[in-house]
Amino acid sequence: MISRCQINPLPRWIMTGLFLACSFATRAADFPPADHAGSDLVLADGDVIWGTHTGISTFRLTTGTVARVAPFDGTDAATGMVEIHADHMDLQGGLDATGSGYTGGAGGGGGGSCLQPCFGVFVPGGSAGGIAGQPDYPASGCQGGDGLPSIVSRAGISTYMCSPGAAGSGGHGDGPFGGQMAGGAAFHPGGYAAPETNGDTTTDRSTRMGSGGGGQAGANGVCDMSGYPAGGCGGGRGGGIIRLFPVREFVLRSGACLSANGTLGELGYFGPGGYAGTGGSCSQKHLGGRGDMFSNGNGGAGGGILLDLTRTTVNLVEPAASLLTTGGDSPATGGTLKVFHASPAFPTDNLNIQAGRVFLSGPTAATGWEIYE
Repeated sequence: MISRCQINPLPRWIMTGLFLACSFATRAADFPPADHAGSDLVLADGDVIWGTHTGISTFRLTTGTVARVAPFDGTDAATGMVEIHADHMDLQGGLDATGSGYTGGAGGGGGGSCLQPCFGVFVPGGSAGGIAGQPDYPASGCQGGDGLPSIVSRAGISTYMCSPGAAGSGGHGDGPFGGQMAGGAAFHPGGYAAPETNGDTTTDRSTRMGSGGGGQAGANGVCDMSGYPAGGCGGGRGGGIIRLFPVREFVLRSGACLSANGTLGELGYFGPGGYAGTGGSCSQKHLGGRGDMFSNGNGGAGGGILLDLTRTTVNLVEPAASLLTTGGDSPATGGTLKVFHASPAFPTDNLNIQAGRVFLSGPTAATGWEIYE
């Protein structure tokens, strides 16, 4: 896992949040919503923060620090986002909301296969495949079920008489623009403000979480000893939300990183022998493990980043800082970056910005779309 934002040399549309995120170390401390009553808020590496934080004198991310926005858990509206109100902001490290938005659908399990060739012998037929993927929230699991072979044997004199199992379907991605369950080579990523794309046209300070990608169906069982039907890939999680409201001073140092990227889900598993594969999970816990940037899983959409610099009297934005709201696996599903600024104009040319849409509002107001290449 990388230690900070990096630009991967592979084409950006196949990069995932794993490669475009501010990655983080072991969880250190939790920061739920709070009024800090004039004290400073300095986040350590691996800290987890969520909700609205007010009354801060100085908000600081030191060099090498990457704090994490707690993923949306399906019940607490404060999760999946962070909003910071501080007199002074000094951002040298990273604040990461990659995969903190809506969850993707899980992959369906593969269908059970016959355990041996069907030529004049009794073979177990395959049962139906796994259940459809479920959301990755506390109330339910996030992984498609297995397709197990049936106990009842069936006389077979040809492959026609075999009864391999059907695959389980994938789950629908969560969120208002979650990707539909996908079968075969179908592609249904999550969207930002519209299905499977960035449909944002707002000019206010609104932001949203990225919706999850649809989980894929598993492979049907086969009547052959060589069949290893795989479970479908899980859909990726959407990006979360980062909202910053400095009052007097805003400093964004070189190497600093704000990211709200979508991710890819987990690859489906292959089953041993005639047993069906297990569907891939949509949980972000699998990033860096079974997750695979080349999988057919449908990515989650990027989330939203808002910088409101209209009240600051000191704005220092150094080159080589990163603002990222990329989609899990599609250029069209990047989230939105909004910057409201006074004078001078916000120097976008000096920054690494990758987003589905960039909206700037200030003395030299500009509204535009930037699809990362």
